[in-house]
Amino acid sequence: MRESRKKKDLTQQELSDLSHVSVKQIANIEKGHMNPSFLILKALPCSSCAMMNRKH
Repeated sequence: MRESRKKKDLTQQELSDLSHVSVKQIANIEKGHMNPSFLILKALPCSSCAMMNRKH
């Protein structure tokens, strides 16, 4: 997830804003300290669509 986020030049805060998943949860998932729940997994693809449309 970190690689995809960084490829789109997004901070954890920006991803959080797009996905409505807390920054703390995103950080814990990226560090491998937490497995994402179904609801988080469902929210992240929606934010991925927004990331794809983001202009650099």
